[in-house]
Amino acid sequence: MKRLTRIFALVAIASIFISASHPVYVTVTEIEHNATAHTLEISCKFYVDDLETTLKQVSGTKVDLMAPKTDATNDKLINSYVSKHLLIKVNDQNAVLKYIGFELDKEALYAFFEVSQINNLKKISIHQDLLFAQYDEQMAIIHLKAAGKTKSTKLQNPDADASFTIPL
Repeated sequence: MKRLTRIFALVAIASIFISASHPVYVTVTEIEHNATAHTLEISCKFYVDDLETTLKQVSGTKVDLMAPKTDATNDKLINSYVSKHLLIKVNDQNAVLKYIGFELDKEALYAFFEVSQINNLKKISIHQDLLFAQYDEQMAIIHLKAAGKTKSTKLQNPDADASFTIPL
């Protein structure tokens, strides 16, 4: 009986640690309108392990986002993936994301993009399904900063669309 109790306790503790190791699947996308430069400055924050898993699956190759020697390859993979899963319309016109690069911060990866020639921002429509195919419980937080104000929304897989009207 003592042995059974110990086994049950070990299984319970192990399940707590396994579920606590990654309790939530979330990406954070920040979009800031730079009125002076007429651009949208965009950053997408991922957990490194989640993005690696997804990039391995879509590319069919080994991916190591922490290895500096593979930055050029990682740049191509990140740009290609995000460009397919983060679609932005500005004033009902498709926006072209220009990839700037990525940066690591502990277990997080930030991918940076820019959209140019944003002269008169009135409306932004966003389709963001980053990592949605990989994780059923994936959610996306989107922050938009424009005209000195910030508005945020949460998308829960499978809902992938958000729209903002400026002024916020």
